[in-house]
Amino acid sequence: MNKGKKIVSLFFVFLILSLCGNLCAKERKMGEICFAGGLSFLDGGNAPLGAVSLGIYYKVIGIEVNGAILGGAQVIGGNLVAGPFDNQSLIPYATGGIWTTAYGGFGFNFGGGIKIRLSEGFAFRSEYRRYFFNDTDWGLNVIVGGISLFF
Repeated sequence: MNKGKKIVSLFFVFLILSLCGNLCAKERKMGEICFAGGLSFLDGGNAPLGAVSLGIYYKVIGIEVNGAILGGAQVIGGNLVAGPFDNQSLIPYATGGIWTTAYGGFGFNFGGGIKIRLSEGFAFRSEYRRYFFNDTDWGLNVIVGGISLFF
């Protein structure tokens, strides 16, 4: 089994566990906006990035729309987010989705992270994602940190 299929399989196992483990949890605020910054890593070096995401969540499942500037390239995408554990202070999650650039390329990404609640409406968010490109065998690693606002 190649590396991409293993990652996809792991994401779906995590998603199924998320659905089984927390569907009876109490309601949480449904909306979230995140402002983040970080680094993207390629074989030839790294580049700073800025990102913003807007998400809608229902218990353990969410959908996010993401926009980022990765080393001068504009990227927009959509991700499914699954978080099996949502307590008051710590929210681990897995994410995966598709993206496109202003230059016409597209691909998919997988990753995960953790949100640490600072208060009812704010959280610190740290995340890793691996971006895969549709026509090449190489990808991009992204590490970001930011602030999430819940509404």
